[in-house]
Amino acid sequence: MFDWLAKHQRALFPSTVDCETGSPAFARCYWIEMTKFDPKKRNDVLKSTRAMPGSGASLALGPFGYDPQAAGPGALVGWLPDDYKGPLKLNDRIVSVAGKELRDGREYARQMDELTDDKPVSVLIQRGKERLRLETKILLPKREELIVGQSLR
Repeated sequence: MFDWLAKHQRALFPSTVDCETGSPAFARCYWIEMTKFDPKKRNDVLKSTRAMPGSGASLALGPFGYDPQAAGPGALVGWLPDDYKGPLKLNDRIVSVAGKELRDGREYARQMDELTDDKPVSVLIQRGKERLRLETKILLPKREELIVGQSLR
């Protein structure tokens, strides 16, 4: 793990901040910086109340990874699972989603976080000098809002 961490650069400021939601009692956002990792202190018994920031929208192209800090144009596909069978290839650039051009990975993340509906979309991929148009759809996770009980007196 330390070898992997040593090869990566930490952004000075996070691209997103997590917020606890679902109850007015938890209506605060926190920005934490991990200084020590202790796997013995992990708690898998309690269900997490963490609400992921943004809409959580993704493209139905299968799992892939990109670096939001990488220069554009578009979002550079930098990771695919070993058993990936989708249309993307390493080093593809997602340059347009639903007709909206993407300058870089940050803009891709911002656009995906703003989406609120499942819908079919066209995605423009640049692979070397070739441009490919893929028909896919936007997928949004089904969120269950956790309501924390409060006694009102």
